[in-house]
Formats: sequence, C-alpha cells, structure tokens
Amino acid sequence: MFVEPDVFSTTSPGHSRPPSSSSICSSEGRPKKRQSRSKTTYNLAHPPPTTTPRQKLHLRPKVLLQLQQVVPSSRPRPAYEVIPSSVFVPRLARKFARVFKSKDKLGPADILIVKAEDYGLAEDEESSDDERWGNREVIGVVCAGKKDEHKASLKTEILMDDGSSWEASALPNGGYEFVFTDEHGLKLKCRWVARMCTTRRTSSMSGTSQGWQSSLPTEEKKFNFSTISPDSRRHPIIASMTRTSIDVLDYYSMPSASSSIHPPASPIHTPAHTPSAMSDAGSFIEASDAAAERSQIKTEDALRKFIIVSGIWVAFREGWSTVFSY
Repeated sequence: MFVEPDVFSTTSPGHSRPPSSSSICSSEGRPKKRQSRSKTTYNLAHPPPTTTPRQKLHLRPKVLLQLQQVVPSSRPRPAYEVIPSSVFVPRLARKFARVFKSKDKLGPADILIVKAEDYGLAEDEESSDDERWGNREVIGVVCAGKKDEHKASLKTEILMDDGSSWEASALPNGGYEFVFTDEHGLKLKCRWVARMCTTRRTSSMSGTSQGWQSSLPTEEKKFNFSTISPDSRRHPIIASMTRTSIDVLDYYSMPSASSSIHPPASPIHTPAHTPSAMSDAGSFIEASDAAAERSQIKTEDALRKFIIVSGIWVAFREGWSTVFSY
C-alpha cells in the first residue's frame, strides 16, 4: 500500500564516542568498546500516486502518510498514520472534543495523526470509515489556517493528546518554530532547525560504448529538533529528519551550562586530573563515562509524540509528499 523509502526525564545507559585506534585498553587487555547513541527511526512511507496522466479526477487517499518504525532483523512496523479530516468519523469527533478540548470544527486542510495497526491486523476493504478509524488513538491534530484573536492573520495550531496547544510558524532561515504558552503566560519553544548536508549520488554515464559510473555530490536539506532555552545559545539536539525518515534519540544530553560559547584559545584541553598510568587512565575514562551517563535525559513519550506530529507538518510544508502539502 505504501511506497518504501529509498534507502519531557530519567538517566540512560551511557553512550559516548566510537572507539578509535587510541582507545584506552581495559584491564583484560582488550579495547573498551563504547555504546553508540540509541535512537528510534521512523521511515516516511508515502501512498502510491492516485492519478494517471489520463485521469482528471484527483482523489485524496485516506492515509496521507505512514510512519514505519525500523525494527532490527525484521521489516519496518507501522507506527503512526496521517489521515485527512474528511475521514473524521463520529467516534473520532467525540474523542477530539473530549481529549483535545476543542469546540472548533476541523477544516479541509486539517489532519489527524493516529496510531497505526500492525500488519497482522487485516482490514476489511468493505468496512466503513467508522469501523476502521473509530477505535484509533489520536495523538495529535494539525489545524491549519486558523484565525488569531484579532482575526488579522492565519496561524497553524498543533493540538496534542496531553491537552497542550502549540502555535507553529516558519522562520526566515528555513526552519520552523513551535510555541506553547501555559496558563501563567510562560512560553516554551521548540524548533526544527534547517541545515544542508552533502550526500553522494551514483549516476551512470553512457556517452561511450563503455558505460561508467560517477559519484556526484548533492545537497540535501536536513532538520534537527531542539528545545529552546532563553538563557542559552546552546540547545540539545533530540531528533533529526530528512525527506525519508525521522530519527528520535532515546536519550539526549543538555549542553553544559559552564561551557563557553566561544572556542578556547588553545586547542589542548587539560583535564582536572591527569592519569599517570594506563590503569589510572582506565579509571579516569570510566569515571568520565559514569558522569556522562548521569547527565543523560530520557526522551519522554509526550516529547516523542510532539516530535513526530511537528515533523509531519514540516514534511508537508517542505513538499516531500506527492499527495498532500501546505
């Protein structure tokens, strides 16, 4: 049904730099391997095109996008699905009014993000929308084109199942910002920050009788997700996204408050304790890793859901879907 892609807190298990040739050896004489960052990857699976060159009537699919969680040694498992407001069945409408505390009606450009059913649960092609979608858990709703209080401009609002409401907007630098205002007027900001990364693409050249391949560098837009602190210019990177997938870190670390914004004058860093022997070095590394473990923060479920919902909106804004866009 879907086209496969090409290709808010507790302590965590430690992860640090990958081992190198200069890794400190353990007491057994073997290099001490360090754990890489654990993350959850969701592939963005798009529905096949619904129109042909001769077909003039464009029918919007009932599932605009499916996020498939990558599972080791198995096929990707459906995790979330994006459905248009046109399949907003009565049971979902009652859930929307109760969970999201909204009396507004959904507009034609509004979308719902629901939990997906597993491959093992076959769906009856002749079942009604109410039977198919009525029992789904809605984790978020994107309401586009809502008037603000003064009815002067349109705004996009993201409603989450925990009752929070976020205002989404595009930034001049190509990124996107999301603002939540609590009952006391305090604001919490998150951003998807845009950056360009260079990838290499292999192409075949057949100008001569003997074809040859070349690897051409291409630029691809990538986004990093961060929570924004007004007291710091350094922010944690919790997730990243390309046009094919969303990666959410299972644990992340906050930038050190004592670290300087500007790089040090000397590239040489002197630790507070300098080991005098290899055994001392091993103890020093283990102590440093333990301190790093204590500073790790678990990506809570509410934050993970918001990353998913906001990332979906960004993907549609970027035009990465062939069946729906903002």
